[in-house]
Amino acid sequence: MRRLKSYLTLSSALIVSLIVSMLFAVPVMAAGSITTSPLSGPAGSTVSISGTGFTAGSTYTITFDGTPIVGATGTITTPGGALTATSFVVPSAVAGLHNIQVKTSAGAGDDSNVRQFTVTPQITLSSTSVTAGTTIIVYGSGFGASRTVTIYIDSVARITTTSNTVGTFSDSIQIPSGAGGTHTVTATDTALNTASTTYSVIPTVSLSSGSVTVGSQLTATGTNFVASTSVRIYIGSTLITTVSSSTTGSFTASITVPQGTYGSHTVTATDLSGNSAAATFSIIPSISANTTTITSGSQITVSGNGFTASSTVRFYLDNSLINGGTVNTNTVGSFSQSLVIPVITGGNHTLEARDTSSNSASLSFAITQGITVNPQSGTAGSNIQVTGKGFIANKSISIKLDGAAITTAPSSPVTNAGGEFTASFTIPAIFGGLHSIDVTDGTFSFSSSLSVTSGADISVIRGDVGTSVTVTGTSFGSNAAILMTFDGESVATVNADRNGAFSATFNVPPASGGNHTIIASDRTRNVSFNFFVKSTVVMTPTSGFVGTSITLTGSGFASQKSLAVKYDATTIPTTTQTDTKGGFTIVFNAPVSKGGSHSIIVTDGTNTITNTFSMDAASPPVPVLLSPLNKNGGTTPELQWNAVNDQSGVTYTLQVSRNINFNTLVIEKKGLTSPVYQVTEGEKLESASKQEPYYWRVKAIDGAANESAFSSTQSFYVGFVLANWALYLIFGIAIVVAFFLGFFLRGGNKTKVRNTPAPPSES
Repeated sequence: MRRLKSYLTLSSALIVSLIVSMLFAVPVMAAGSITTSPLSGPAGSTVSISGTGFTAGSTYTITFDGTPIVGATGTITTPGGALTATSFVVPSAVAGLHNIQVKTSAGAGDDSNVRQFTVTPQITLSSTSVTAGTTIIVYGSGFGASRTVTIYIDSVARITTTSNTVGTFSDSIQIPSGAGGTHTVTATDTALNTASTTYSVIPTVSLSSGSVTVGSQLTATGTNFVASTSVRIYIGSTLITTVSSSTTGSFTASITVPQGTYGSHTVTATDLSGNSAAATFSIIPSISANTTTITSGSQITVSGNGFTASSTVRFYLDNSLINGGTVNTNTVGSFSQSLVIPVITGGNHTLEARDTSSNSASLSFAITQGITVNPQSGTAGSNIQVTGKGFIANKSISIKLDGAAITTAPSSPVTNAGGEFTASFTIPAIFGGLHSIDVTDGTFSFSSSLSVTSGADISVIRGDVGTSVTVTGTSFGSNAAILMTFDGESVATVNADRNGAFSATFNVPPASGGNHTIIASDRTRNVSFNFFVKSTVVMTPTSGFVGTSITLTGSGFASQKSLAVKYDATTIPTTTQTDTKGGFTIVFNAPVSKGGSHSIIVTDGTNTITNTFSMDAASPPVPVLLSPLNKNGGTTPELQWNAVNDQSGVTYTLQVSRNINFNTLVIEKKGLTSPVYQVTEGEKLESASKQEPYYWRVKAIDGAANESAFSSTQSFYVGFVLANWALYLIFGIAIVVAFFLGFFLRGGNKTKVRNTPAPPSES
């Protein structure tokens, strides 16, 4: 019992100690109580604060993480100790929770409760309306302390930077090129604190030139418009053209500058999203004439653009006012006026147009004076026309070639009232090269050159190897040596006469089929011709017999090609190839074939030539029968006739018949090669009398299938000879007779035997 009381006493003491300890461990609650709004935001946010329970008349300071906020102080003025609504700006701080507290001069017992504020990341840009390629500053706050921060534009990482100890940073970034519109900048640190903001890309338009004339081409280049959309191009308020932007929001448009007055004009580009950009250019005056080659006293038409609207324009020739030459521009500064050019010297002159605002434009033109030779080159015999301008009116003209008078048409040219003339002449047979044409009216003299070119003609441009070719030439070098070549190889040399004329003849050398080049040259001048070499095959002989040796000699075939030869449809074996010049020789024997014409075809796969070979068509001689002649020939006679000779070779056809008309044949043998035939045992002849003999005849057939007539018919007979069946019949009858004779003879000699019954047996 005593022990139990001791335990109870000890337990009570422990519980009392624990309660006392807990009482002293609980902090003393502040007397002041505050509320804040908002509870989160980036550094620089304004936080409103109010409170109650403070000591009246005490001063207070607002702290952020225990650090007083500069300027965030005041006095509790209300008798009840209320802190009237006030505010402060959140200082730079890292992302996350931070403590806000109000401390007073009354001491710790009067300090407020702690309110927490979450600092969130934030970025701002030094400019939010930019052009591609510019550089802006990215400012960041509320990020992690001393963290690596990656800055993205439209999800593409662009730069990295590092925040300071309070989570702020600033760094520059270049705006990339791309489509116009809104783009997003995002900053993310390694603790995944992130913040974003946007900027807009300002579209731009640039022009290829700042000063242009009406009608010229002006290129407008746009960037940073909305991607893949229509962009309208205006000059002033007039729609000029519509183009499509690219996937990066750029475009290029070619503009023909329209009619417009002198001065500044605006090009505006607008996309379908309302993005717009403009650029200016200036229209400057310009003039043009319907011709810039003018004769004195002639009339031209001058057109002008880009002058002041509704202004008077005067014209000046070489800075001298042209009397009567004025015109008024229209409302867009344009005009058109006809002018008569006064009589002035030949050469270049300047025509200027000036309006009343001293805007001017000029052009150069030439008063034609001199001669024109057309054409400026030709061969002997060519017609040349000489035209002159700027001479004295109605004057006789002298034309000379190399200082010598030349026949012209008309024979005595005269200038017209404008000092112009036209005459022509034929180039005589002169050597090639430059020659001088001199023209004068006695006051003005002009010269021009005429190039006389070499000319040549060829007698034939297509033929076989060996064809005779004649080339005649004119206007080569005087007394020059002329070299004729065929594919670069010399085939003839001749000398030209003093006027450069020549004639050369040669035979076409061995060459492959097709086009080849013939050149006539004096080492300075060359005239070339294309000559087509035809494929040919010469066959010798052109007629003959079977086995005749035939030689084919070819030329003008393809170089080094395999050849195929056919005799009608029969292929003639050959391994011959053409040589480097397309030539060949093939020898073969005429095969067995029928008399008459046969085609011999030679081809290299491209060129094919056919010749005709005449095979002997003459019949061979008629054979003469030798034996047997109207006599007994026996059952297997040997039939003989005289041999027939033919260059194509000979075979024989033998016929034996019991009928002189040979309607029914007993024996027919074809293709016999010898003038004799021995009737075989299998062909044994039956007996025939002189009155009804056997008839026989023979004809010859040569290797070309030519046949002779049958020989004259001869006969023979065959002596009595039993036929086999008769012999067999007689032999059979003899056997039967012998059998019966033997039977009867044997039967006559036999003794009859009588059978005696046996005696009865004893019982």
